[in-house]
Amino acid sequence: MLLVLGAAPVLAFVPDNSVRTSSIVNGAVTTAKLTDRAVTTDKIKLSTLLNRNMGATIGTFSVGNEPRSVAFDGANIWVTNSASDTVSKLNAATGATIGTFNVGNAPRGVAFDGANIWVTNGTSDTVSKLNPATGATIGTFSVGNAPFGVAFDGANIWVPNTLGNTVSKL
Repeated sequence: MLLVLGAAPVLAFVPDNSVRTSSIVNGAVTTAKLTDRAVTTDKIKLSTLLNRNMGATIGTFSVGNEPRSVAFDGANIWVTNSASDTVSKLNAATGATIGTFNVGNAPRGVAFDGANIWVTNGTSDTVSKLNPATGATIGTFSVGNAPFGVAFDGANIWVPNTLGNTVSKL
């Protein structure tokens, strides 16, 4: 699965080869399935295809306050709730809330590394590592000033520190 994060909407390529887009408005995640299931590695063609073939909304699900980012762990959707200092875990098939878990202050980015959920905490200057099965915090790691996004490169976690003009590697 590939998540393309940036300005809304967020795009997710899920295991059934469908493409889904999510936008976050007024504390709710809205998900739409795109009509064209083809996935191409040509970024220009993919961008054109997605802009042309936006599908209908298939669900809107309540989460915490000021949701910022989403990640997919193979079965569930994880949403950071910046003003609630939590992450929500939703069943990807139904949208039902499985749990809401406390993390650091102002969570921003979220990623799945194949074994753990990683959450950047924007005003705590930390990253939380969560057990995806239980939502329990496994560890909290100090990073630079105002961490925002998070990415996994297959071996390491990378975190941009917005106000520090640095990137941390965990």
